[in-house]
Amino acid sequence: MAILVYAIVCVIWAVLMGVSMGLGLYGLGGIIYVLFVLFGFAVICPGLAITVRRLRDAGRPWPYIFISFIPLVGSIILIVLLCGRSVPDDGTPVV
Repeated sequence: MAILVYAIVCVIWAVLMGVSMGLGLYGLGGIIYVLFVLFGFAVICPGLAITVRRLRDAGRPWPYIFISFIPLVGSIILIVLLCGRSVPDDGTPVV
């Protein structure tokens, strides 16, 4: 759910920035851009924590997060790993 909220906020900010630039309000567009960058920095740590937690729930070690650095396919591989079944501590999959 957190990623969905991040995506919605980013789309809203992108639309606001595009509209303000299209209307020639470059000062307002700059302010919106700065707020967008600050939001990006603010959600880095919680986003990493959510990703590591999901990897651990799927039975994968946390260093798998670095797979996303592989160009072109790394993010897709990480998404597939994050969509896996949850595994309890004793190793049996949760149904």
